[in-house]
This record gives sequence, structure tokens and C-alpha cells, in this order.
Amino acid sequence: SRRITWTAGNQEVDGYTQLISLVRQDARNQLALDAAKHGGDGVVVDDVELSVRESECSSFGYAHDFHAEAVFVGTSIARFRRSERPAGPGPLTIMRLERER
Repeated sequence: SRRITWTAGNQEVDGYTQLISLVRQDARNQLALDAAKHGGDGVVVDDVELSVRESECSSFGYAHDFHAEAVFVGTSIARFRRSERPAGPGPLTIMRLERER
């Protein structure tokens, strides 16, 4: 396994670009589904890691496969809904304990 650097001058490498786009899209979708499964309404993404590696095809000695992995780490956020009736006891009144000078 080794890191790959792609350059094609001023041209886009279609298959490589499509692979990266699909992997990132799938990782975002999986994170959103996981957040929703646990009651979240959305996600704030904290970190993204993308790795691509190349391996020789087993059936063709001259061709290579590319494997990409995207990892999105985030915080699930949930909306607080207001109801007409308070959900619990009212807020506590806090009295400062320090003395004034």
C-alpha cells in the first residue's frame, strides 16, 4: 500500500475523480443516516480523512485498481421543539455566594 499522487497537467482524470466523489458522498450519507438513527436532525462535520491506495490487478499484470476510503467524523445535532406546556420544573434561581466589597 502506498500513497498515490495523480497529475494530468491541466486535465481532470474522470475515473479517479468519480471514485473520490462517490466515496466522499457515500461517507457523508452514512454519517447522516447514523445520526438520524440516533435521533439527530443534522451533523456538524469535525474531521474528514481521505485515503487512496493502488494495487496491481490480479488478472492483468499491467493494470491497477484504486481503493479509496473516506472517513467523516462529526457531532450529531438535534432540534429542541417548543411545547405549550413546560417539560419539567422551572429554572432554578441562583444566588451568588461571594461578598461584595
